[in-house]
Amino acid sequence: MPRRTASAVGPAPLLSRRGQVGVREWHEPPEPLDLAAGVKHRFRTVNFHTFMANLKIEIKDGSGLLSGRALAKDGRDLPENQQTVRPAQQVVSIGETYDFEFIPEKPADYRLEIFDPIFGKVMNTVRIHARQHN
Repeated sequence: MPRRTASAVGPAPLLSRRGQVGVREWHEPPEPLDLAAGVKHRFRTVNFHTFMANLKIEIKDGSGLLSGRALAKDGRDLPENQQTVRPAQQVVSIGETYDFEFIPEKPADYRLEIFDPIFGKVMNTVRIHARQHN
């Protein structure tokens, strides 16, 4: 399976999938993720930057913010009562790691946005294409 990684800015990994970590420069557009619709997908977000605190990660479609399930923080599974479905949005500060589950409900195009509140803009967008699950 090809690597599917993305970075917000600079030569540091920010998003990895299935344990794959890669490095991309900020000006390189990240490769789209190809996911099966109706299937659980686990994402891990890590903020390795030394100067970009409180990056906001969101998964959206054309109508707005979607939902996801929180699974872990800093490599440790959350207690079951905290593994709740909530808006697919997480602030990730320097040195933090968050795992969450996303299930694309139907074949469609989605996006994972990495927003930096210091600069007040979306730093990068990872396109997600959900295809029909066979």
